[in-house]
Amino acid sequence: MDHVNEYAISLARMKAHTHALALELDAMENMLQRPADWSEGICGRTLLYVGGRPRSNTVIRALVTRSGGTLVSYAGLIDNDTPLSRFVRALQGVDLVVCPLDLIDPDSLDALRYLCRQHGVPWCEPRSSSVASFVTHMQKKAMPRTTHGRPTVRACCH
Repeated sequence: MDHVNEYAISLARMKAHTHALALELDAMENMLQRPADWSEGICGRTLLYVGGRPRSNTVIRALVTRSGGTLVSYAGLIDNDTPLSRFVRALQGVDLVVCPLDLIDPDSLDALRYLCRQHGVPWCEPRSSSVASFVTHMQKKAMPRTTHGRPTVRACCH
């Protein structure tokens, strides 16, 4: 009976992974076909990107910049040797923290989530540090346009 349950769990995980990959492919196609629609939520925003991979980060930075936004990278570890105050300083002036889930340990993830909540900075967690995962998450992430409770008006021309 255990093998049946293990098989069912494995099958469910594979289906979920396949679904996520299909969503990412669709998001990339949408971005390429309608780049203005994709960049709408990024224009005039500062995103703090935690971790990632050098090649993907370069492409993500270019996409954000081309969309009228700013990408700030945070690559420091969250452990006993690196104080959390370094991350808190990085949060200053940030509109959204983006932290891919594939390259971070659970304790660091919990600490970063807590700090974002504590400082009122929205947080999102793409499935992976791939460009496609970032694009997918940004397409479905509605970033509120507010500053201190008031709507913010920003214009972007591409």
